[in-house]
Amino acid sequence: MLRERLIGSRPSGTRLVGKDPEPPFQKLATDAVETIGAGRHQAESGLQLANQAGTVITEIQDGAKRVVGAVKSFTHVAYLGATTMVVVTNLSVPATDLKGLMTWLRAQPQPVTYGTSGAGSVGHVVGNMFIAQTGIPLNHAPYRGSTPMQADLLGGSILLSFDTLPENVENIRAGRLRAYAVTAATRAPSVPEVPTTVEAGLPQLLATNWLGLSGPAGLSPAVVERLHAEVAAALKTAAFQERLATVGIVPGEMTQPEFSGFVTDQVATMGAAVRAMGIKND
Repeated sequence: MLRERLIGSRPSGTRLVGKDPEPPFQKLATDAVETIGAGRHQAESGLQLANQAGTVITEIQDGAKRVVGAVKSFTHVAYLGATTMVVVTNLSVPATDLKGLMTWLRAQPQPVTYGTSGAGSVGHVVGNMFIAQTGIPLNHAPYRGSTPMQADLLGGSILLSFDTLPENVENIRAGRLRAYAVTAATRAPSVPEVPTTVEAGLPQLLATNWLGLSGPAGLSPAVVERLHAEVAAALKTAAFQERLATVGIVPGEMTQPEFSGFVTDQVATMGAAVRAMGIKND
């Protein structure tokens, strides 16, 4: 039976809907809905937020650690929006712009370690893209979500990260992390002072991370229709749009069949790219 709550993976970042969610989510959610930075999702018998990180390797883990397919094992209900990735470092890194960061990375006697929210995450893919496009060797440190990774980044155990913008907005604004570029063609309204990778000299380093709502496979059409309608209504409210914009998520709208097809296409496209890079969900 479908539980009347929305769930995410292990807590890793920006809260979108709190414990007292605004209509039209209030009848559906009793727990927090959070953006997912981790590349692995803890699936329960309810709804979960699905994002590109979960489809990159075309697999999602459930609570019993059983690997399930990202397409056939879920009913993909509604698209929420997308956000950019961001290149960030610990404040001890002396570089002040992306070109300076690349110069500093090349000058290090050993490859610098960059952290991400997990093996196979979008950050992992972007890190590999950065290595391929710059020729700069880096070591990868996969974490179990953005929260523990950011703790080490802030503490200086690692110095560099490629991560989703919503997970980093607060630390960037507070001056606790240094942001060099967002992986988009246009600047992010939530951090307008941060240049794009196009402006910063890496025009091919472009990547987005999308966010959607998915449930167990076999949800009845009536339930799917209702959930999709609730999400569509929420996305039209000023309060929810403001909440998304604050953390750097650009809302979007798709029909349920369009979103289901979108996930299938993303699995095929990103899966091929990940396999070509040799990335594994270890």
